[in-house]
Amino acid sequence: MENLNSYQFTTLSDISNLSFLFNLVCTPCTLNFTLYLKKVDFNINTAQEKLKIWNECMSDVIVKDFVNEYNHIIEEKVELQQKRTFSENKEKIAKDIFQTVRTQLEEHIKKAFGGVTISQIYSKIEPHKRFTKLQYKVSINDNSAPELYMKVLNSKNEDIMPELFFSSAQLNTVALSVFLGGALSASNPKVNTIFIDDPIGHFDDLNVLSFIDVLRIIISETDWQIIISTHEESFYEIMKVKLNPKYYNSKFLIFKDEGNVEEDVKV
Repeated sequence: MENLNSYQFTTLSDISNLSFLFNLVCTPCTLNFTLYLKKVDFNINTAQEKLKIWNECMSDVIVKDFVNEYNHIIEEKVELQQKRTFSENKEKIAKDIFQTVRTQLEEHIKKAFGGVTISQIYSKIEPHKRFTKLQYKVSINDNSAPELYMKVLNSKNEDIMPELFFSSAQLNTVALSVFLGGALSASNPKVNTIFIDDPIGHFDDLNVLSFIDVLRIIISETDWQIIISTHEESFYEIMKVKLNPKYYNSKFLIFKDEGNVEEDVKV
């Protein structure tokens, strides 16, 4: 084949011959390029098919993993719900037991201390103008031990602890109310007698009169005997007036000396 670079174009016929020659030279190249393009398209299609299959496989794997994780979460949820139900049942049983024990304890305290009687005695003596009701409260401390608190309440049932706010005279009234209420609530005592030594050490005049009124109610409406010793002469004289043996089953004695006791007839 002649070298195209040295080919000289002189006539129209020469140009025609060149065109024919160019077709002869480029035709194999065009065929190869077409085949290459088809091969590339085939490879692309093959890769796309493989990618589609891969994506489908990965999708199945992802779905399976998701389903497995979902099922695992559901199993954990069911297990947690079972544990929660079990714990709630245990808590309910514990609360029921606690409430039963608390009720029994309150009933025992009521019998031992006379819950209603205590409040009645306290209200009758009335040591405080606002907090006129006395009641006890049972609670369980951090060591699971029961504790008993005495609280005083006002007309709105707001309560305070008397030992934090009351004077010594008022606290003395609380203590006396608890003592008398507990004694009067005793079940089947061997002796229906209450001994009180100098009960009005810190009472004011109004509390003294109210206390004597309580004593009058006790000896009038119950079969209890109350023996009181005192060195307060004014208190003694007031009792002789308000508990006159002419109207009440009462008796007044004077300790003259050691071993020497006389009945006071000056009533």
